[in-house]
Amino acid sequence: MNDAFGKLQPPLHIDQLEGAQEIAKFLWGPKASRKRAYRAIERGLPVSRIGNRIYARRSVIRNWIEQQEKKSASRSHMLPEIPR
Repeated sequence: MNDAFGKLQPPLHIDQLEGAQEIAKFLWGPKASRKRAYRAIERGLPVSRIGNRIYARRSVIRNWIEQQEKKSASRSHMLPEIPR
C-alpha cells in the first residue's frame, strides 16, 4: 500500500503500536516505562486515540523522528561557535 507521497507503507496490522507500553518499547527498548511514552506524546509524538487507548504507527514515528533530527540540524548551524 502506498501513502499520499508514493512511499510504500507496511500493512496496518504490522505497523500499528497499541498502548503507551508498546510505544515505549518501540522507542526505548523492553525496559522502557509507559511514563516515557506519555512525556513524548506531551512533546508532540504523533499518536491517535480511540476512547482511552493510544495508538501509533511505527512508520509515522520514524518519519517524525527524522523531521525532529532535521529541525535540530538546521538549528545547530545557527548556534555560535565556541572558542577553544
